[in-house]
Amino acid sequence: MKSEAAASPPMPQPDDDQFTLLFPGQGSQSVGMAGKILEVDPGAGRWFERANEVLDYDLLKIIEEGPDEELDDTAHSQPAIFVASAAWLHALAERWSAAGRRLAPAAVAGHSMCQITAAFSA
Repeated sequence: MKSEAAASPPMPQPDDDQFTLLFPGQGSQSVGMAGKILEVDPGAGRWFERANEVLDYDLLKIIEEGPDEELDDTAHSQPAIFVASAAWLHALAERWSAAGRRLAPAAVAGHSMCQITAAFSA
């Protein structure tokens, strides 16, 4: 089953001065979860390419094609969630930059293993 994601990262609004970024933890993965970010931000592919180099396997193929059991394996789900979150974070920062703003959350948080993603985003 393909996941549904936001159509694109939101543009900042004038009153967007205090916000928090919250990153999902393990269990939020789903087959197809990277497809939308690859459509929205062509540069997002580089996050997955780099992950493939580091991991020495095709993480994007597992994310996009599954099967669910393979993506649900911790060895794949944790890097998948981190890389997909990093790609969305990059796309969001690009949107803010295009609006003449710097993405600067008041706080960041991550559920479980995504504390690492939150630290990365900070």
